[in-house]
Amino acid sequence: MKLLAHKYSHSLILLSLFLIAEIIINPIGEFSLNDDWSYTKSVETLNNTGVFEIGYWPAMTLYAHVLWGLLFVKVFGFSFTVLRISVLILSLITLLTIHKLVFNITHDKKTALVFSLLLFVNPLFVNLSNSYMTDVSFLCFVVLSVYFFHQQFLFKKSKFLLLGFLFFLVALFIRQLALTIPIVFIAICMWNVLTTKKGVQVLINSIFLFLGSLLILFFFEKTKFKTLADFSSYQGVFFSKSKIDISCTDFLINFHTRFGILLLYLGLTVFPVMIFKLRYIIMKTSSISILNKIFIVAMVSILYIVYSGFPIGNVMYNTGLGLETTPDTFHFKMKLEHTHNPFLFETIKIISLLGSVLFIVFMFISDTVKKTTKVIDDKTKFSVFIFFILFLYVFLFAMFSSFYDRYSLSFTALALLLIANKQGFKITKPKLVLCVIFLYSLFSVFATKDYFNYNRIKENIIVDLMHNKKVKAEDIHGGFEFMMWHFYDTGGWNRYWDHRGYEYQITFGGDLQPYHIIEKHPYKRYFPFKVDTLYLIQKNAE
Repeated sequence: MKLLAHKYSHSLILLSLFLIAEIIINPIGEFSLNDDWSYTKSVETLNNTGVFEIGYWPAMTLYAHVLWGLLFVKVFGFSFTVLRISVLILSLITLLTIHKLVFNITHDKKTALVFSLLLFVNPLFVNLSNSYMTDVSFLCFVVLSVYFFHQQFLFKKSKFLLLGFLFFLVALFIRQLALTIPIVFIAICMWNVLTTKKGVQVLINSIFLFLGSLLILFFFEKTKFKTLADFSSYQGVFFSKSKIDISCTDFLINFHTRFGILLLYLGLTVFPVMIFKLRYIIMKTSSISILNKIFIVAMVSILYIVYSGFPIGNVMYNTGLGLETTPDTFHFKMKLEHTHNPFLFETIKIISLLGSVLFIVFMFISDTVKKTTKVIDDKTKFSVFIFFILFLYVFLFAMFSSFYDRYSLSFTALALLLIANKQGFKITKPKLVLCVIFLYSLFSVFATKDYFNYNRIKENIIVDLMHNKKVKAEDIHGGFEFMMWHFYDTGGWNRYWDHRGYEYQITFGGDLQPYHIIEKHPYKRYFPFKVDTLYLIQKNAE
């Protein structure tokens, strides 16, 4: 028993920290968060009718995410809390897989623990893990796929190849973005065959499995395309209702600006490790070639261009976490300062910039490597594999008009593997790194707790209105998620923007005309640390 506990000691540490964080956050509550009302609707429809509906809101395949949620609903009953817990389980699986993968790469338990903790305390990861959004479920199956492809690079066994493609297929049926994984893997297999004349069978099997996956996706999209409304957001690989319409100029602008934003979010995550490598990075800078220095300057210049617009929002707002959708904040952009702490906000921005700059320079530092008879060794293959997945991510992100901070989560998690896989990488001053990670955890966990407190108070107000005061849902403006959940099939989006047509509204301020305050609901916030207030306002009598 002791040997077993010692072997899995770091996994037990992760599990314990995970449970402590969730006890603090308290993710229980019958309310939707952000866009998860839409995915929850798909689960509800599938549970009640046996028919899978993407709906008009999601642009992704979604199917595997809904099936995962349905599994929990069948066992525990339908509720927002049950669906949230289903994603929390995937969140824990993601952390344990990252831990195992980094250990396989570095053969160092401390490094594996630190890297899994870097993801664990990422504010986007914590917040999205406590919702039924698709970001964490997609990341989970991407990481599992990458884990088995890494095993395939090392051990060349068909079972790892099959498992890599299996988890890719699951990820594909959450988001089409997963296509980047097999495309890059097959390209590396082709290069390996051309340069070494080996691995022909792996290449053939990979192409066969990839084409089979595309065939499954083709028939899925063909079947679902018929049921989609003309105004659906769905953007498929073969069939779409929503078309990509972007000029070459817009694409190039999107490419470099979104690349810079992704690097800044990555910098926020890797700062606890990179800051204690500052001396090493400065010492090694002189050994960087002129060409690489030009690349570094170009990439840092991109950071400078996009820095003023960071963070871009959706999960991270000011110094709080979570989308606030009361009409005064979301529609009129009023009362935004209620979550703003200038010192903390600028600290987050500076940390992100410094972390991203150090990451860029660090990745261009060349270390002495052992000579190998192979054209490209397995370690280098894996780095190339991850690098080009990230490149394709940026390429695809540049094609779409909308872009949110939560899209950086998969990019960040995979980029961590690039650092871990760098030749000779070792954590510097691990105790100090853990201290910084602890400070990160305070923000991520307690700011997410703030988000739940806000939504819980809002839901309590709505329940009191509807159940105790017998007010109809159509007479309440309870924010974006409330409107979309209750009026999904009857113009919820239009109802949200028609902010004047309701008897009651819930806001962060009482100065929305023509309404007056009838109730005040104070609650404690941690970031910024203060007492905040939600107001129930009623329309003035005419």
